[in-house]
Amino acid sequence: MQRLPFVVSAFLLLLGLLAVEPAGAGYGQRPEIDCTSVDRQYQECPTPFRGPARLTQQFSNIHCLEGRNWGSRPGLVWVADGCRARFAEARPYWPEWGSNHGEPQVLCESRDNRYRQCDTGFRGLARISRQLSQSPCNQGRTWGQESGMVWVSGGCRAWFEETGWPGAAR
Repeated sequence: MQRLPFVVSAFLLLLGLLAVEPAGAGYGQRPEIDCTSVDRQYQECPTPFRGPARLTQQFSNIHCLEGRNWGSRPGLVWVADGCRARFAEARPYWPEWGSNHGEPQVLCESRDNRYRQCDTGFRGLARISRQLSQSPCNQGRTWGQESGMVWVSGGCRAWFEETGWPGAAR
């Protein structure tokens, strides 16, 4: 019976250790890192990410385009040509319930009517699964896509889902 207090104490200690969040991340948030190309030079920044990264906030006036002046691989983000931005691990959001029956969806939001690009990881075409903004989301005008990402502007805020390959029936 004397072991019971020890077992209870050990259990509570273990429970407390499991509640600790990694540095730089609040409850339910993923860690983010900033990476800056100084004097337009190539720069590598170590990350805790096991998968690819996504750009979450751009700081530079130079447009940061994945594959052109930024990229990633497990444990690393690189920037070049003046790109300065914040990055997070690119794990698509998996909704519990949604219009796409559990398929990956990505939230992309134009805040203050600003241009923003969001990594999707989609290999096929994207479509809006749920518009959140009252501002219009018109493809080609306030939203569009390039390989593996969607962009929004003009206050468009929406959830995006993959529809399949161009010309493929879903």
